Amino acid sequence: MDNRLLITYLACFLVCFGLTVLLERLILPRLRGCAKQPIYTDGPRWHASKSGTPTMGGLAFIIAIDTALVIFALFLMRGGQTERAWLLIASVVYATLNGAVGIVDDIKKLRRKENAGLSPVQKLLLQGVLAALYMLSLGFIGVKQTVFAFSFGDFDLSLFYYPVALIILLGITNCANLTDGVDGLASSVAFGIGMALLLVSHTVLPDVSLTGVALMGGASGFLVYNLNPAKVFMGDTGSLYLGAMVAASAFALSASSVFPESLFITFLMDSAHRPPATPNPKAITAMSITAIIFFPVLIVFLPLF
Repeated sequence: MDNRLLITYLACFLVCFGLTVLLERLILPRLRGCAKQPIYTDGPRWHASKSGTPTMGGLAFIIAIDTALVIFALFLMRGGQTERAWLLIASVVYATLNGAVGIVDDIKKLRRKENAGLSPVQKLLLQGVLAALYMLSLGFIGVKQTVFAFSFGDFDLSLFYYPVALIILLGITNCANLTDGVDGLASSVAFGIGMALLLVSHTVLPDVSLTGVALMGGASGFLVYNLNPAKVFMGDTGSLYLGAMVAASAFALSASSVFPESLFITFLMDSAHRPPATPNPKAITAMSITAIIFFPVLIVFLPLF
């Protein structure tokens, strides 16, 4: 692998990590004053202690990740790789607009002082429109296909490809949304998914692998404030952004290999997991720290994959 690409990966990780930590530090005092998270009353008893924890902390890593990826897209354009640059920009725009839906949802919750923002129908309609626009943008860029390639075979769905694609986009985005609310959980999952993006795509599309690195950097920077006891939650603002970015990255890879099924199953398994009656914050913290330490090791051995 080109050493310049490895340096780019490291630079992207450090920029996203550092910028997320810095921005979170700047906005956290403001969030403590006006964005204290209401807790779902029907949830487990231990979760009641999280009431009043600031939310919408995902704003920090959204700005950090978007900044890094837009800069890289500009470099791709200068290098003559226009289609890949526009694929990256489409992913950034799609994820950011989903983050905007999350902002509206979080603000509604804060104003009502209860864990009920946008209705499920409202949220799905907005996300559906964004997913449809994203699929249209892929067509304009030149990515036109009706085939899903899985580990067990390829399936040409013809016109049925598009409704199935919309369902997958919405499914991954909302499964990610369901992982937020437990210290370190959503950001740890995002870090792992970013690692999967990097491993699967670094020999195929370096721009998508850089998206994975950016997710790892942003998620690890957010973990500085989100490890137990969490000082801030990312809210729907951050979780919808992360889910949409992962979903868009899968389609930017043209649904190659086992990528779509592995991502969907990973998020589905995590979101379906019921929190225990007594969570083990030390276990989540240890897992998160181990994942972050593993990144330099991964970069060193990446050329072997």
